[in-house]
Amino acid sequence: MLRSIIAAAAAAFAFAAHAQCVSCGIELSADCVAPGGQLEIDVFVTNGCDLPVEVEASLIAHAPEGEEYVIEARTFVLPPIEASASFLLTVPEDIARGDYDLEVTILEGDHVSTCAAAVTVSDDCG
Repeated sequence: MLRSIIAAAAAAFAFAAHAQCVSCGIELSADCVAPGGQLEIDVFVTNGCDLPVEVEASLIAHAPEGEEYVIEARTFVLPPIEASASFLLTVPEDIARGDYDLEVTILEGDHVSTCAAAVTVSDDCG
């Protein structure tokens, strides 16, 4: 009986540790971009565990007026490595000027990891 309790506790601990394998990072080519300009977004997702994990990843832009735009969303199996993806966005000419928050959300089972970066859209970017 004690052995089965210990085995169940070990399995629960292994699941809990596994549920926190993935971390993320985001880098932008600039912190200010003019309408009509281009912004490169590099997203890094790292699996720090020894086994592959299935993750849902999304890149979302939060606009100054409160709207949310999904730039990319995908589900994939991540081996124990760092994976990256780059996005080259052309900023629309008619976009609202202001500060935008770019957020990467990684869902791994019940565990959520997020990372963010900010960019300003302005006519005065150099």
